Amino acid sequence: ERALRSALATPPGLQLTGAHAAAALGGEVLAFDEVLAPTHVAAVSLAVSLEDREQRTLLDRTFRAEEPIPTEAPAAMAIAMGKALDAVVTEVAGAVSDALRPR
Repeated sequence: ERALRSALATPPGLQLTGAHAAAALGGEVLAFDEVLAPTHVAAVSLAVSLEDREQRTLLDRTFRAEEPIPTEAPAAMAIAMGKALDAVVTEVAGAVSDALRPR
């Protein structure tokens, strides 16, 4: 949640709020896993939905990222997980910003 909040604070024009008149963003962590085969990677998946104030769907998508885990060291896995999470939340922030951009 902190990583997503931070990434959403980056795009210009976005402001996080709890106001009911604003668009609503929902998310669910689907995967935060170490995958051993066929390659050793950190995998992160988030299901994200965004609705406008009239409850029309603006975005409904699953975002995924994988990062290689180069060694068996626990620190290597932690670093790869962090990179995969950063990649996913950056992609989510961009998609949310695009979905809210006036047309």
